[in-house]
Amino acid sequence: MTRTADADTIHMAADGKTIHIRIPIRLKKRAGRKEIVLPRRVTGKVPAQEALVRAVARAFRWQSRLESGEAKSIGTLATRFSVDHSYVARTLRLASLAPDIVEAIVRGDSASWSPRPEPPRRRRGR
Repeated sequence: MTRTADADTIHMAADGKTIHIRIPIRLKKRAGRKEIVLPRRVTGKVPAQEALVRAVARAFRWQSRLESGEAKSIGTLATRFSVDHSYVARTLRLASLAPDIVEAIVRGDSASWSPRPEPPRRRRGR
């Protein structure tokens, strides 16, 4: 029995006891760990970057605490969650992203929100 769908194949050997299955995968390092990434046609979706999604959710949660008065300042949030105040300030910027960018991040559609590299800045003469 042989069935082929693009690069995915299932093949039964002539002896009828061995089946070979080939599924294309890609290994990717994220946060120091190896992760198996299946092709889009196998899963039907693009894998979201979990850390980025969590950071966006954290930003909105912290922003609502500041707006409601539950937390008085960035320093209060930093103390409460045992993180540096600069981390809280950087994370809170994610709450200011445009809604379509936030949706793209949650969907895992990095092509629609990834920043373009900026050209190098010219230094002024001395």
